Amino acid sequence: MAEGDDDYYDCYDDDADEADFATTSEELNLDFGVNLKNIDADADPEAFSYTSLTHEEVKQIIRTAVEFVRNKLNLSTGVAKNLLIENRWNTEDTVQTFRQDEASKHVPSAFARLRNRTVSESMSECSVCYTTKTRDNMAENTCGHSFCASCWNSYLESQVAEGKGFGITCMDSKCDVNIGEDFVMEYLTDGPSLQKYERNIFRTCVESNPSLSHCPTNNCDNYFFSSQPDSKRVVCDKCQSSFCFVCGSEYHLPCCCRTIRQWWKKVMDDADTSSYISSHTKDCPNCESSIEKNGGCNHLICRQCKYEFCWVCLEDWKSHGAEYYVCNRFNAKKAADAVAAAAEVATVVIPLAVNKPNVRRLALNKYLFYLERWKNHEQSLRLEENLMNQIHDRVQKKVQNREGSLIDWQYLMDAGKLLLKCRRALQYTYPFAYYLEDGPSRMLFEHLQAELESTIENLSFTIEQGDKLDVAALQAQMRSAEFRRRALFRDAKEIKTTAAQAILQAAEPQKTICSFQTVRP
Repeated sequence: MAEGDDDYYDCYDDDADEADFATTSEELNLDFGVNLKNIDADADPEAFSYTSLTHEEVKQIIRTAVEFVRNKLNLSTGVAKNLLIENRWNTEDTVQTFRQDEASKHVPSAFARLRNRTVSESMSECSVCYTTKTRDNMAENTCGHSFCASCWNSYLESQVAEGKGFGITCMDSKCDVNIGEDFVMEYLTDGPSLQKYERNIFRTCVESNPSLSHCPTNNCDNYFFSSQPDSKRVVCDKCQSSFCFVCGSEYHLPCCCRTIRQWWKKVMDDADTSSYISSHTKDCPNCESSIEKNGGCNHLICRQCKYEFCWVCLEDWKSHGAEYYVCNRFNAKKAADAVAAAAEVATVVIPLAVNKPNVRRLALNKYLFYLERWKNHEQSLRLEENLMNQIHDRVQKKVQNREGSLIDWQYLMDAGKLLLKCRRALQYTYPFAYYLEDGPSRMLFEHLQAELESTIENLSFTIEQGDKLDVAALQAQMRSAEFRRRALFRDAKEIKTTAAQAILQAAEPQKTICSFQTVRP
């Protein structure tokens, strides 16, 4: 198990950064004929406003910002773009950063001179290939290091092949000065490599701009802009895929991007470990020490307390004479007790371990508890996606048989969509709850979580009844499910806000972030 799993997740500083970089649609002045999808944020915690953009529209936004900085500071296009990337396309910060540190490695003192400077000697030796070249065949970076054009081209090709755009440094191993875009464009002669370099540059520009997002679906060239970037759901109007605006992964509210990344990493890292521990170790029934079985015999002796017991049933080994061996028999009473104990564990907060040998086992039990429920809802979601297809086929059949119009059966389609929405939300509440600290906030969240879970299970059962369903009852369950979903998300938002305030109060000095500014195209 990874260390620090029980610590409260500190994800809200990142969220604050993303929000503080926001700009208004008036500041951006996007006149592309596409209206923002405004939704009442008070009505739905998942509400989000964004607009879709084409590749050319995004390039125009980038060009406009670059031209503004370039003209303001008398810089080359490459330097201006590099500074904007480092300052996350905040034009005010970009100008201030440049004026405060003109001699940084990213902005040479010659400002716009990112092209080669011819060397004074008529002939010079390239220190890479050790051949003597004329000055016309040598190229010097702004740092002063000079190599032949052929070596520059080979070096740049290898860097671009690795996926680099900005951030390619000088070929000299001891120099970390960046190579400008204009320099690369001049000395990268291979056509495909040059095209890939331009794609890498464009991708970096989009990824570094908090107000822009790209559809993660392969071969989908759709982009999105939001004046208030947040970890909210975006639905691509081209391929219909849904994803998180900030990180591009599957939508994960109420978890923030950092929390869900931490959870996914934990699931991947602990997959083999947790499976092995759960199947190869058990707790001593006497002292509760964790014991690993490394042999075939089921007669075990605890090294901690010397207690002898059976690995199969965990009973005292003294009761395992030939005439008393009952491990192969199902005991209904013990099974019922185990179920009752599991139910009790599911309704209470797992206590902190007092004895050292119990710490790892309790941590594993807690993790497996949430992982099991996470996977269960993931499986239910897949099954209910199939149910949605069945509903669609059922409605089409009803319409064909003249048993009503699409409008008459729209409530059934809406019920299926709401079920998927609530199920997906419920799935991501378990990683959120896993990292919550014990206390009143956790208890309230788990109460709302249980209410939503119970409601959507009833909704799922009702939808599966087919033609036997009660329309009035179904609509009542839909209202209840939607109400509980919103209540759960509002509570999660309050928890995150409280945590963010605590982090800011503890920080000395407090972090200040400039608001995002975007020039008019």
